[in-house]
Amino acid sequence: MACANTQAKIVLPNAQMYDVKINGEALSDNADMHQAQTGKNVEVELGSGNYDFSYGSNGFEIPSNSKFSIQSPVVELLKNEQTRRVLEKYIPQIVKSGQLQLAGNRTLQQIAQFAPDQLTESKLKSINEGLKQLETNANLSFSIKDKLGLLLTNVNVRRVLHQEMPELMDSPWLSQVMGFPLERANRVLPDRFRVSESKLMQINKELTQITN
Repeated sequence: MACANTQAKIVLPNAQMYDVKINGEALSDNADMHQAQTGKNVEVELGSGNYDFSYGSNGFEIPSNSKFSIQSPVVELLKNEQTRRVLEKYIPQIVKSGQLQLAGNRTLQQIAQFAPDQLTESKLKSINEGLKQLETNANLSFSIKDKLGLLLTNVNVRRVLHQEMPELMDSPWLSQVMGFPLERANRVLPDRFRVSESKLMQINKELTQITN
């Protein structure tokens, strides 16, 4: 509840925009409310009134055998033949129009904030399920040459980065370098978030040992 004649910012931890409901309706349908996905949280600015929020209790988890999700950079989804087919199945008109080519390192989840009528909650869920169900014959592999946006879609990779680079993982700076390969991000970040070259090589060794 927000008191009369006041403004409040609400932070919903471990939430995904498409999964949040406010007073029983999809949050994304409330265009008059300022809302943003900030890392693993959702922030909402509210005026006075009574509000009831609901969403999945554990937030969104990517299974360790999936490298792609609606949190992956769109440019990466379009490059991969299998993931592109998933997009063409659920949002054929958007793919054919070429609009996604302009999205760059934005995610489908981020784009949905600006095109809620085209990327509805149900479509996002369907796309995400389609991406999770992709099977590959070869094991997926990771390294510091992968973009952070892709690395963070894997549960095991996230554990490594939380252990080795906790300052970055808990910082707003993370969202600024999601489109960078980890090794490049380590060069452009402020000093307090960087790790030594030897540490970076150790991280790379741990990442290359992760399969699926």
